[in-house]
Amino acid sequence: MRFLPPRSSLFSAAFVIVAISGAALVWNGPAASPWSSAGGVVDEYRSEASHLQLAPGWHWPKELPFDAGTPEAPMHYQKGFGRGEADYRWLCSWTTRAVLKTLSPKARREALEQLATKMHDPAFMEDFPKFAVAKALRGETTELRDYVSNNCRTP
Repeated sequence: MRFLPPRSSLFSAAFVIVAISGAALVWNGPAASPWSSAGGVVDEYRSEASHLQLAPGWHWPKELPFDAGTPEAPMHYQKGFGRGEADYRWLCSWTTRAVLKTLSPKARREALEQLATKMHDPAFMEDFPKFAVAKALRGETTELRDYVSNNCRTP
């Protein structure tokens, strides 16, 4: 006479096999790293810059100052850092232009209109000075001038 395992053991084994198989179908592999290398940051920056137009007189830098570190201790940047840096340069180019006293009112207004195109873009920047732009569109430029003097470098 042959020995057969109890039914509960068979059901337990079948349950474990089904559970592992189901989990394998749902799992997409290891989680993506939230970090990027200096090269990845440069790629992000260039990709974002490719569809943003800077204000007249501003240019995208040829060399980007993202530190690669050393082979023993490579630098890591948070994903999205390069995109944010490109957005920031775009923002500074147009805010700086919008507050230039040497420009005609029409040219300043056009710069404000460029800024207004990003006011409601959730993918742009979290710290986009929406209220300062809205006020500047109404003729109140103090906050936008303060933003430029505190945050933006010249081209």
